[in-house]
Amino acid sequence: MVARTIRHTLAAGLVAVLVGGAACVSFGPKASERAYNKAAKVYWAENYRAAVTQFSDFLTNYPDSRLAPIARFYLADSYRELRLFQNALRAYDACLAVEPYPPLLSNILYHKGYVLEKLGRPDEAVAIYGQLVRDFSEAGSEHGAWVDMARQRLKRLGMPAPARKER
Repeated sequence: MVARTIRHTLAAGLVAVLVGGAACVSFGPKASERAYNKAAKVYWAENYRAAVTQFSDFLTNYPDSRLAPIARFYLADSYRELRLFQNALRAYDACLAVEPYPPLLSNILYHKGYVLEKLGRPDEAVAIYGQLVRDFSEAGSEHGAWVDMARQRLKRLGMPAPARKER
């Protein structure tokens, strides 16, 4: 429950930053923005099946939209919430394959590690959690909650947290 609350709080803040202060875009009648708003609305209502459909449609119709990075993340997150872990893994990989919106990167890595655990691939999960801790453990980082949770997952998997990445 704590992770879900943190995720929703951080994601809501990210959306506000991404779209200028609102969880849903409301500054124009563009079709892409209306489609994103519709998908975001069902996502925040935790109707993840509808979110999968609507974010998939959005990404098919508007792959170059400035909202595409967050839509890709919410698609992956919806699959994870539905416990469709193989689909979630593919979707998180798609988030990483294109340049992800930087504040989402730690969130994507954490959830990719979690999905790998659920798929019975702990060694790969450890590598992803380790990357997250190494790359984002600077003091005061906006990624701190995800780093802390990755350290907890590493500990649960019997692994020490890696040292910080040298700059």
